[in-house]
Amino acid sequence: MTLCERWHPETNTFHMPLGEMTVTLDDVACLTHLQIEGRMLSHGKKMPKHEGTKLLMRHLGVSQQEAEKICGTEYGGYISYPKLRELYTRYIGRANVLADTEDAEEMEELQRVRTFCMKSYLLYLVRCLLFGDRSNKRIELVYLTTIEEGYPGMRNYSWEGMTFAYLYGYVDPNTDYMENYPVAARWKLQKGHREGVTYRSLLDPIQFNDVCWRPYEEHREIQDFEEVLWYSGWIMCGVRRVYRHLPERVLRQYGYVQRVPRHLADVVELSPPQIVQAFVDFRTHTLRAADGEIFRGQQMKSRSLHNSGSGSGNEAAASVLASGRFGSLLPRKSSIVNYRREFR
Repeated sequence: MTLCERWHPETNTFHMPLGEMTVTLDDVACLTHLQIEGRMLSHGKKMPKHEGTKLLMRHLGVSQQEAEKICGTEYGGYISYPKLRELYTRYIGRANVLADTEDAEEMEELQRVRTFCMKSYLLYLVRCLLFGDRSNKRIELVYLTTIEEGYPGMRNYSWEGMTFAYLYGYVDPNTDYMENYPVAARWKLQKGHREGVTYRSLLDPIQFNDVCWRPYEEHREIQDFEEVLWYSGWIMCGVRRVYRHLPERVLRQYGYVQRVPRHLADVVELSPPQIVQAFVDFRTHTLRAADGEIFRGQQMKSRSLHNSGSGSGNEAAASVLASGRFGSLLPRKSSIVNYRREFR
């Protein structure tokens, strides 16, 4: 709750005493190693019953009568966790029975059953690990469209981008809040940790040196910094979860000096299909270090020189900063620096 109080959905950043901070694509990339580049889902708010029925029949081998019963609830294009578990158990049991068959027809059935079993499991993983929510009751059938071609087809989607959008959705304050409500009603208190005084007292005095701005540098040999992580624009996971991702507002988290970012009015509104295409064509929507707008290490290096107590070091840093020649202050080993060289 204490962090949510500082969350601004207009910028999707936490407004801290030392400036703005947020969760970035780079954070999600290093934490999950998910597929970054690719398409994002742009499905509507609610899948019609007939579409959900077709997906169940095509991808999970469910009969039309059973599929209509599953989608016949008030929620439409969903399947419950118990029902999905039942289908998985059914298919894996049948696969075990047919495992040693040599009959041609049974071998063909075995292949179908294994496919249904695999898709049931992948749907469960996608929903539970990436797109989980507090309800823990049902799964959107639209995710079946991402596994239509199995694992190779799943690599066409930006799982990191969609997971990121889903995460932003759970940082937002109470979506039922209206302007005529008391301001305190903007945040819903959840079970546990309802007292925010302690956490506020920890966040209020936070200073620049209290923050680990680049926590993943030792992980770069495994998860390198990719150009797509500079993407600035819109991310989404369906039309209900569309959010701005503006790395230019949190440049210190990338090791750069924070400059005045562009105005929010300059972030052009896009339709869902346009957002999908913009992320696919991310190279035309990225911040580029070669623009001369940001210089890696400028503030952080000068601060470390200042704290070292070396007079000559401070004077040297001041001279370099005044002249605008930042190359001598840049670290020698950095993936971002390598990108800066490539973009020149």
